[in-house]
Amino acid sequence: LSQAPNCGASNTSPVTGVLRMAAVVNQVICHRLGVREGFGLTEQARAALELVESQRQPALNLVVGLDAERGGNTNGTVALRMEWLLFDFGASNAGIQQSRLALAAVLDDQRAEVLLALADAAQLFATAKTSFGRLDSAAINLRTAQDSVRMTEARQAAGASSLAEKVQAQTALAQARLEEVRAKSQWLSANGALAIAMGLSANQTFEFDATEADDDSFFERSLDIKALIDEARSR
Repeated sequence: LSQAPNCGASNTSPVTGVLRMAAVVNQVICHRLGVREGFGLTEQARAALELVESQRQPALNLVVGLDAERGGNTNGTVALRMEWLLFDFGASNAGIQQSRLALAAVLDDQRAEVLLALADAAQLFATAKTSFGRLDSAAINLRTAQDSVRMTEARQAAGASSLAEKVQAQTALAQARLEEVRAKSQWLSANGALAIAMGLSANQTFEFDATEADDDSFFERSLDIKALIDEARSR
């Protein structure tokens, strides 16, 4: 989280241009409340560990005094005192070990929360992009059905088409309109869910490149699934 750009400030400005996976993942992770809370808990756990470790170090206290007497005489005193705890029957070591375990637990929770946010971001992005493609395809099918009705009506007026062909074309047009309404509803739902997860207004609209494959390199690295499963089991 500390290395992700724009996580220090709340970024709620509208998104312009073609939306990419890496930008979605970054903004969803930065906006996720559990991730931000975990980041704060991690800093607290680190500070607690540093405080416990510092208590094992020697402490130096410097005291400087100046006394004035009648007759113009002054007396100055300087005292330096060092305190160093040499043996406490393992209490300090236990405290350090406990703080380290607490920090490790917080870091594990933080990693899990980030991975959940990453998975949600990828799923929301894929759903929105797929819905965008379906809406574009439905619009093309609707235009094709409208052209087919016009051609059928023209042919019927010229006596080259039957009434059954006209009814069939009108039925296809009605189905195309229904599919276009469904695709638009799915697109608005997916678009709003993605915008809210990114911390934006629900009416924020995104632009996707439906003609080219996503060129993001965010997930290009091959993952050792077996190693991840083994690590999950051990933890």
